[in-house]
Amino acid sequence: MSVPEARPHDESHAPEEAEYEILARAPGIMSLRACGGTDGAPAEVASALHKDAATAAHDAGVEIDRLEREGDERLRVERAGLADLDAEARRGLRERREADKRREELRRREAANEDALERLRAEHVSVRAALYDQRRRDTFARRTTCGTAASPTPPPPVPARSR
Repeated sequence: MSVPEARPHDESHAPEEAEYEILARAPGIMSLRACGGTDGAPAEVASALHKDAATAAHDAGVEIDRLEREGDERLRVERAGLADLDAEARRGLRERREADKRREELRRREAANEDALERLRAEHVSVRAALYDQRRRDTFARRTTCGTAASPTPPPPVPARSR
């Protein structure tokens, strides 16, 4: 009797089918099925078939446990990878938000600097206008003093006191 080949593992099959495939590979169970069970078989044959079946069932259980551990390990690794990706995405989002905040702060500072620059320009224009007016007044005053603007007039003499 040949043992049927198990189909390649496909996750679309139900878990019961995977267990059946593992059990189907066990020669003791197939031998029991081939002879129609142990009813009417000699005691030694029945005992040997039961031992083969018990060994096969144990081996199948071990195989199932191994597959479950591998699946759990793959799931743990996948979850860890997803957690890393999630943390990286959060970190990227946080960095993007911080960069946006820095850009907004720079825009506010730039706007404040532009306002200050406009105020300074306006003040500069008014100071230049005041200087121009002052020069005009000084020039006008020099022209109207008949040339005495270069030497100021001495103060009037102080009257002498009597002794």
